[in-house]
Amino acid sequence: MIMNDIDVINLRCPSGLPRQTVSFNNLLVNVYPTGKKVFYARYFDGKKQHKVRLGVWGIDVKTIAHAYQLRQSWIDDSFKSKSKSPAVPEAPVEVIQLEPEENFSPKTFSDCYHLWLNIFATQVNAKTLKTTQYRFEKFVLPYLGNYSLNDISIPKVAPVFKVLGNRPDLQRRLVAQFNQVMNYAVCLTQLYINPCLNLGKVLAVRKQPVTNLPSIHYSQIDELIHTFLSSTIINRVTKLLFIFSMLSLLRPGENVKIQWKNVDFKNNVISIEAEDMKKKRPFRLPIGNLMRRVLNVMKDYAYGIDPKYVFFSFKTNESKTEHMSTETVNKALNRINYKGILCSHGIRAIGRTWLRDNKFPFDVSEMMLAHKVGSDTVNAYMRSDLLSERLEAQNKWADYIESMDKEQEIQKIISENYIDNVIPLFNVV
Repeated sequence: MIMNDIDVINLRCPSGLPRQTVSFNNLLVNVYPTGKKVFYARYFDGKKQHKVRLGVWGIDVKTIAHAYQLRQSWIDDSFKSKSKSPAVPEAPVEVIQLEPEENFSPKTFSDCYHLWLNIFATQVNAKTLKTTQYRFEKFVLPYLGNYSLNDISIPKVAPVFKVLGNRPDLQRRLVAQFNQVMNYAVCLTQLYINPCLNLGKVLAVRKQPVTNLPSIHYSQIDELIHTFLSSTIINRVTKLLFIFSMLSLLRPGENVKIQWKNVDFKNNVISIEAEDMKKKRPFRLPIGNLMRRVLNVMKDYAYGIDPKYVFFSFKTNESKTEHMSTETVNKALNRINYKGILCSHGIRAIGRTWLRDNKFPFDVSEMMLAHKVGSDTVNAYMRSDLLSERLEAQNKWADYIESMDKEQEIQKIISENYIDNVIPLFNVV
């Protein structure tokens, strides 16, 4: 077996084992769960095997070539003391040294950060990338950007992150991403070991307690429906989006991004593309009876405009290409004094609670919220998205919503005779 320096850096101890031993070309490496790697050399004197500890990778042993030098020095010293040579000559050892390419030789933290950012950009969406860039440029690079990678240590880095102690969630995320950059420097062989791995412990970084988004119990939606749908300060299309959100139980950003080209009335399904879903997985949304009526009203609004999105922008010059704001329902709730009581995302919690209390299967309920159910292994074998089961659940949830609509506000909104006196929505020529 032939290994190089990068192979050693990437060695990991399997979960559940106290250590793993890797053997190659008369060297042994004990890899521990903590990431520590201890090198040993071995040679044979006749039939007897000798084994000696060379040291810890990154501290006593710098490279594989260095390990072989230490091994040979120990053998030479050993046989000088015995005044004899090894009984069994050893085959020459082949060592592969990978020289980093010129473009992958960052000297400062800023250089390494920009190389890491190129890889990070392929793993996250544009919003996350922009947020990460902003955080590094504001909190890290002005203070550590010009530091040589070899000069970075916890005493120098800790004060930079301590100032974020009053924002623990930001501090925790930034420390984790800072260590990703430092680990990347190790992979590029610019560092033998990340000296800041325990930075979080030094700062006593704590995870911020989870605060659930405001929501109400499903038994209270009668008042919500009446207040929202009878309001004279909310236009009809926003009311239709509100009803659709209650039926779909999708995230606010996913509701407004639904495109007409993906609506299939014949098969009662909306096929949402991966790029329009938060988790970047394609999703099929069943079209129940009430949802179909809402879509038909929006179809009437779309006549003569031919918009891209079902819930398209109110602005005339954007109606063909832009969707409504993801905050539309949220702002409407705030205007009818539901701020701090219910937010647009909290609508999902209302429906999920009703599904649980009415004994719908767990996987059906979770799939209605576009949540991933089970591990990757489970999903490799479970290929169904339970569309028919979710359609049945949506129709029953819609029946409950209509039963709580004592004033028949939903029927008024989707009626052909409804007149919206709030604002002129579109200037259709």
